[in-house]
Amino acid sequence: MKKEMWLWLLGISLLAGCSVTVPNETVNTPAEQVSSQLEIQHEAPLIAVSDDEKVRLFARNEAQNEITEVTLDIDGKRKNFDWTIPDTGTKPQLFYTDLTNDHKEEAAIIIQTGRGTGLNHYEIHVVNGEDLSEMNVQHYEDIVAHTIESTITKKMMAH
Repeated sequence: MKKEMWLWLLGISLLAGCSVTVPNETVNTPAEQVSSQLEIQHEAPLIAVSDDEKVRLFARNEAQNEITEVTLDIDGKRKNFDWTIPDTGTKPQLFYTDLTNDHKEEAAIIIQTGRGTGLNHYEIHVVNGEDLSEMNVQHYEDIVAHTIESTITKKMMAH
């Protein structure tokens, strides 16, 4: 009876390390499920999430009070970017909306890169929601340079 019990326990412990493969589906053992949950817990730290929770930003590399590489997750699709996020005390803002009026949503990531006496400086990234390609965003300096005209005239003072 003891010998049968030991053989039965040995068989169960041997089978516990296996996984069964069904076409297009793998059933994992409890040990494998725990290890995959541990991998999820050890992934890069979450920095910010959009209100609709479709866009997530993770820190991949941190050095000297700033993040120097991030992973962007849009609906489960992920891509790494070398964006720098300094520690200004303000977390990045994430949005998922149609910015280009093409009936497809884009992710907008707004990162505060500096602040001072009443001034804030932001960097804006727009990423295609389908293929995660970054779209060009015109810098405000270029917009101002092409929109605002100014002249300086010297006023002569009478003596």
